[in-house]
Amino acid sequence: MTPVTEDCVLPAAGDDRTDMRDWTQRFLDYTAGFGTADTRYELKRVHTLGVLGYMNALLKLEGITAEDPDLAQAARIAAVFHDIGRFEQLRRHDTFFDAKSADHAALSVQVLEETAMLQDVEKAWRQRILTAIAQHNRLETDIGDPVASRLCDLVRDADRLDIYRVFAVDDIQDMTAHTAEEAAQSTASPAVIEALLAGRPVDKRDRQTPMDLWLTYLGFVNDFRFPASYRLCKAAGFWRKRFDSISLADPAVRACLEHVEVVLNEHCTGPERDTAPD
Repeated sequence: MTPVTEDCVLPAAGDDRTDMRDWTQRFLDYTAGFGTADTRYELKRVHTLGVLGYMNALLKLEGITAEDPDLAQAARIAAVFHDIGRFEQLRRHDTFFDAKSADHAALSVQVLEETAMLQDVEKAWRQRILTAIAQHNRLETDIGDPVASRLCDLVRDADRLDIYRVFAVDDIQDMTAHTAEEAAQSTASPAVIEALLAGRPVDKRDRQTPMDLWLTYLGFVNDFRFPASYRLCKAAGFWRKRFDSISLADPAVRACLEHVEVVLNEHCTGPERDTAPD
């Protein structure tokens, strides 16, 4: 593979810099080594491709694909590798919960550096991608480079959009380590409710019950960085499907659902646009 030049992120055949087949194949080749016996590995493989799909939609709707092709391609590459550390995390610790194992974002950076998987990316862009991946799971980011900061925002939004899909359609125990019934019968912690209704993302350190984890996902809408993310979220409708499938015991949870509905409606006024992920 030809090394990239300083003004180009990816040397794709035919100058088609949106062709991600080589990058996704690198990801799939690496993750194939973890096998398929544990369905949680497949969950993360599918999630990664889902994040790439949402990233393409987000870049298109925000006009970034046309206006800043270097940033757009870096964002696609970051989407493919943002969770590559999840596989080693699961192998070592048998869990996806960072608090019980290791920071999966830091593991992702470690894997990428040890495998030199991004060696074909120009150095400055490679560092931005690694920085974005390293901080994509933080409650608050702290990135001095404005380009890397925007790149991280793109990864965070695309990641969260597909987390809603995973939350809605995949095995809930694979994702959360508890059943839907356990979540339905639990109450939400006051700190979690307060943050969500105040328009803030939920701090993972405040979570104490299964329902708190569900509300963490709802809180993503309080922290979307791009207008198109709200439209994509509302159009897909995944954000509330799991809640609609259970009988809610806690009225505070219903208030949180109403809050999210209001936020999405407020951000989705205007002309209709194509909001389907590629």
